[in-house]
Parts: sequence; C-alpha cells; structure tokens
Amino acid sequence: MDIRVTCSILCAYAFVYYILALVVLSRINRMDPDYFGNDDYAGFPTGVRTSVSIIEMVFDSDLPGNDYGRFVRIGLCVVRVMAALYIPLMVILLYATDWS
Repeated sequence: MDIRVTCSILCAYAFVYYILALVVLSRINRMDPDYFGNDDYAGFPTGVRTSVSIIEMVFDSDLPGNDYGRFVRIGLCVVRVMAALYIPLMVILLYATDWS
C-alpha cells in the first residue's frame, strides 16, 4: 500500500472521530448545559477548548449518566472505541505500507 493511501485512511479516520465526538459533545451540551459551565467559560466550548473538551469527555468516567439519551450513550461508546483503536490501526497500516 502506498504511503498516500495510508495517510488518507488515517486522516479520514481522525476526521470521522472528531466529527462524531463533536456531535456527541453538542448533544451533551443541549441536554445538560451545566456540564461545560465553570467560572471562566460558560456554554459550549469553541476553538482549542473544543478539542480539550472532547478529550475530557472521552476520559470522563462519570459520563454517560442515566439522564442522557440513548444517542449520547451509544455515541460516547463509539467515540471511546474509535479513540482506543486509532494507535493500533496506525501501526497496522504503517506496517502494511510499501516503503520502497
């Protein structure tokens, strides 16, 4: 496999992960606006804080709560699985790449 194909697959995977995580993050914000509420920043995170909020959401052991909908619970599970599988996928694809 060519390196361009490998990079394209990894970029597409990261893009889908980010978009799905952003959708789940916005649903959490819609259901529980206080989840992001603190003294410094109120409301849905923007800019670099969006990426940080996604990482915090993925590793937050209190999520998903019982009061969140089915989409949030399933979406958060899918986002966590995608985050866990990114490094193994990268290793497999880089191993399968033709470097000559």
